[in-house]
Amino acid sequence: MINLFERYTANEVDLEHSLLCSGYTHPTVVLEDDGYLPDHILSPLRFFLGEPVEQTRPPLFFNALNVPYFWEIKGNNQQAEIYDGYKKKGIINYSQRKGDYRSIASVAWLNDEGRIRSVQLYNKFGECFGKQTYSDGQLALTTYFDSEQREVILYHHVTKIIELHYKGKAFIFSDPLDFILFFIKVSGLDVSRMIYNSLGLPFFISNKLQEVAPNAGYDHCLFWQEESAVLPENMKYLMASKASPTQKIIVQNWREFLNIKAQVAKDLKIPIQYLGFIFDFKKEAKQTHRALILTHSDEVLHLESLAQILPHLTFEVAAYTEMSTKLLALGQQANIELYPNINDQELEALLESSDLYLDINGGAEAGGILRKSFDYNLLGFGFLETQHDSKYTTPSNVFPASEYKAMASLINNLTRNEKIYQEAVINQQQFAGQSSVQDYKRILK
Repeated sequence: MINLFERYTANEVDLEHSLLCSGYTHPTVVLEDDGYLPDHILSPLRFFLGEPVEQTRPPLFFNALNVPYFWEIKGNNQQAEIYDGYKKKGIINYSQRKGDYRSIASVAWLNDEGRIRSVQLYNKFGECFGKQTYSDGQLALTTYFDSEQREVILYHHVTKIIELHYKGKAFIFSDPLDFILFFIKVSGLDVSRMIYNSLGLPFFISNKLQEVAPNAGYDHCLFWQEESAVLPENMKYLMASKASPTQKIIVQNWREFLNIKAQVAKDLKIPIQYLGFIFDFKKEAKQTHRALILTHSDEVLHLESLAQILPHLTFEVAAYTEMSTKLLALGQQANIELYPNINDQELEALLESSDLYLDINGGAEAGGILRKSFDYNLLGFGFLETQHDSKYTTPSNVFPASEYKAMASLINNLTRNEKIYQEAVINQQQFAGQSSVQDYKRILK
């Protein structure tokens, strides 16, 4: 049995964690490998390239990149650039993995016209394990190397051909599905039972396995994690198939589950069930009368008014950067505390000491704070105009910005009554899809 994921994002991490909590310890295979996957993950790249020789080395820091003498690397918190005098020669993109600081994920090299000519791909051990080559601005070839810099996998993007050098032989695949099936075969993975969460490549792999071995008795399960107004065509195909390897469809969003159930017949051959996630909360919900806001912007809607209406609350406004004079002026108010230039440890301390999170800042979400505040059991509120992620905030706690007084009234009621505050936290957990080990064992048995 395996998990087969196309990518390894928050949804996949949550699903894998929920399965592990429920006693399902089978391997996880991820098809898209950026070189920064966790050690326990298996991917086609990792299998064919082999493990790096130096597995204890850290990622390559941005200014440790080897460049010609007299060239200069200039970096900020978003990316770095490489210059030969005033001529920009390259762009360094950082790893997005938690805890990495200015670690190199890729380096895009530019031609004299400023267009990308090639991209070097780096892994979490500071090793260049791949190269993308461009022709007239279009990606033409991606090559992956082993630790001795020998070519192992070549993706010819124009012809769609995959070339593999494995155990002294060359293999040519004109279909990426055939390449994945070859990987499954030589790796010895047991795919008789499989959990997948995408109607993209993993769905087609499931069907291809059935096509190759129609009598294998596959028992595959789709965990559907997306939201769709209209039932996807691949989902319709799956439901109509008489001999599908997929035996269960599990929807992980309650609203999507109701939406799908309303569009399908009741006598489906493949059962559709709802099952959320098993979340591990970092602390118990407790009232501290401290509301946290993390922002990249000085546009924090109605902050001053909310602080005046709710004098019993302390409003903690934090930023990873310096703060503008506009925000600094708000710090003169007695119950507004400002935390510029915080680091991750300082943010965790604020999350530990707070009981509310206000998603009321303009601009982009800062540092994945909505999920972090949810993990710390902070009760979330927000404005429709500024809400960054609706998954973790109960809809009844989201208001139009013009109705900030109504939001303040609700916050006042919840923070002055421990019982209804705790009920609101439980409602938030249930809205986000909190399930139990018993739920998983019952549905997946």
